[in-house]
Amino acid sequence: TYYRLLLPMVLPNTCTRVLYLDTDMLILSDITSLWQIDLQGNIIAAAPDMAVQTFSHPRWGIKNFSELGFSADQPVFNGGVMLIDLDAWRRKNISGQVLNFSIARAPDIRLWDQDGLNVVLAYHWLRLDPRWNSTTEGIRASGWRHPASGRGRACGHPAGGPEMSVRCPTLMTANRMLE
Repeated sequence: TYYRLLLPMVLPNTCTRVLYLDTDMLILSDITSLWQIDLQGNIIAAAPDMAVQTFSHPRWGIKNFSELGFSADQPVFNGGVMLIDLDAWRRKNISGQVLNFSIARAPDIRLWDQDGLNVVLAYHWLRLDPRWNSTTEGIRASGWRHPASGRGRACGHPAGGPEMSVRCPTLMTANRMLE
């Protein structure tokens, strides 16, 4: 999961934008419109994490968020789909900031680099519609339902394992394919 932090270093400087997708993503529709989104000055665009939702989530939220200067209702994104402005990422050394946070807070890390990404980019991300990153855990936790046909979802993300797919037949099929 930390490999996504290397993208700005391994891609040439002529590459100014990248669409990062976790390896377990199931693309369910044309993602051209995702690529074309105006970041409106933000460093990334990402979908909210429908399972964790805020920094204060008791199990998966950012530990000691208030000591870091964040409110309990600070929204959390899922890093499985990120449209990244590489120029801004490089200028602000986001990779270095995330790694430094992760090292300094190692005992408190709950969701690996996603904790660091959410802290460092807390005020620099554009909220995408959740259909761009429909996680199985998020669907279960939030009660967010989709028709069995998969209409409405653009990217399925079987994060959370096969046991989380019971309410989402398209993602259940994806989990079987990924086993």
